[in-house]
Amino acid sequence: MRFALFPALLSLLSIWLGSAQAYEIEAQRRFGAKHPAATLKVLSTTDTALLAPLLESFLAAHPQVAVDYYELGSADLMQAVIAEHEGFDLAISSAMDLQIKLANDGYTRAHRSGWSESMPDWANWRDHVFGFSQEPATIILSPGAFEGLDLPQTRQDLITLLRRHPERFASRIGTYDAATSGLGYLFATQDARASDGFWRLMEIFGGLDLRLYCCSGAMIEDVARGDLAVAYNVLKLCRGARRPR
Repeated sequence: MRFALFPALLSLLSIWLGSAQAYEIEAQRRFGAKHPAATLKVLSTTDTALLAPLLESFLAAHPQVAVDYYELGSADLMQAVIAEHEGFDLAISSAMDLQIKLANDGYTRAHRSGWSESMPDWANWRDHVFGFSQEPATIILSPGAFEGLDLPQTRQDLITLLRRHPERFASRIGTYDAATSGLGYLFATQDARASDGFWRLMEIFGGLDLRLYCCSGAMIEDVARGDLAVAYNVLKLCRGARRPR
């Protein structure tokens, strides 16, 4: 398979489907040769600018290849794979659970090579899905919003502060929209399993007019501008990146 040497972020799978489009592609860019011997078609939830250096590095080593890079959300990526039957070589998504579901449901091809065999066990799901990085989910706080208060060190600290100062934090808390973001849904389900205080915190967020977002970069930017006091469960990203989601 051509994708053997393709460097990817988060998770990867190969798919072989084709026909009409009923999902939203947010950006598309061609990389590489104008008249290539082969063209890789890549679906991805990762911002084009974030992966561009990796793509250019790959193409420098494979000058006869071009890459058509399509940027879209994780829900649209799932629709493209399952329902719309578009022909793509790779699908890169931050929603790891959805990637594994695609593999388990038969939408992927197995790939074995020296690269796949050298990967740690956690990064290889039955030679169908591959993990290429690990990014922590974190809580980002605006120091200015907490001026005069002790910065919370735990979820319980945050719960206590929000209850005591609702007027300060109303409409200034953001998190993923789990209804539209596959990564946001994954974070919410895992957080609920890992933390006894998750639903208590969500109840408080709801009472403070929680703001829902598509992606980590947008939340990070709003914290930096002072529009948000708290960005909850975001990926630690490069500045300005608007993916993954």
